[in-house]
Amino acid sequence: MEINKIRDEKYYPLNREEFNKKVIELTLSLYDEKDHDYIKKEINRVIETEPLFWNGLYDGACFVYENPSLYGKNCKRTFEDGYILQDAVGELRLMIG
Repeated sequence: MEINKIRDEKYYPLNREEFNKKVIELTLSLYDEKDHDYIKKEINRVIETEPLFWNGLYDGACFVYENPSLYGKNCKRTFEDGYILQDAVGELRLMIG
């Protein structure tokens, strides 16, 4: 399935590729190193079988970043590690089990 990627990524602190790498890095940091191969396999399964979900992690972060009237001034912090852990990584962990 082709995902429409019209978003101007220059507006955000991380582009889609950087964000995805950061999500994977932070997800792996929560697991023992002996489990990394399994977790990577599960992440790849999600990427392949749920592309709308995977791309939605970045799009959701961008939406929060763009809307301080809805999310307050902290919305500009949505691309920081703590917020990525809380939101994107949290959602991904639900998908990988």
